[in-house]
Amino acid sequence: MNAGLVGAGANPEEELVIQDREPPISDSDLDDAAIPSRAASHLVLLHVYELGKDTPLATVLHSLNAFTQGLAGVGGVFHAAIEVHGIGGRREWSYGHSASGSGVFSSPAKMNRAHVHLRTVELGWATLDSTALSALIERLQSQWRGADYHLMRYNCVTFCEVLCRELHVGPVPEWVGR
Repeated sequence: MNAGLVGAGANPEEELVIQDREPPISDSDLDDAAIPSRAASHLVLLHVYELGKDTPLATVLHSLNAFTQGLAGVGGVFHAAIEVHGIGGRREWSYGHSASGSGVFSSPAKMNRAHVHLRTVELGWATLDSTALSALIERLQSQWRGADYHLMRYNCVTFCEVLCRELHVGPVPEWVGR
């Protein structure tokens, strides 16, 4: 696995990239033309979010996550989404509750309106084009009904795990789903 961690501070321009086996990369390095040996591959990124935004519950969850990650080292409660960089116009895909229809949705990468972006984790390189990605997302949309959402067993993290298996990357780090 070629896992890495990209942590964002309050300012998205201040990203720190840490990788296990390769030197750090920048957004300009993510351009396929900059990586000729991987021209047919796309970097798969897991975007991890603190749950909620600007609410008392969000404040409690952020504090809980800080404790469980910092002192206990066991993870926390997060929202997660997958971006296939270079395909789909910088969009990420995730899953959530919906009274009807699919729970699979997309939003601009690292900009989910309901949650606060915490960090990004590299999950590897997927070889597919936009047509194949669209077909995969359409299939998952038909399988992941919004009414089936369950906070503990069938959620955004389990969706990301399935999407990673389909893309042959990953896995989602354990701390995201604990």
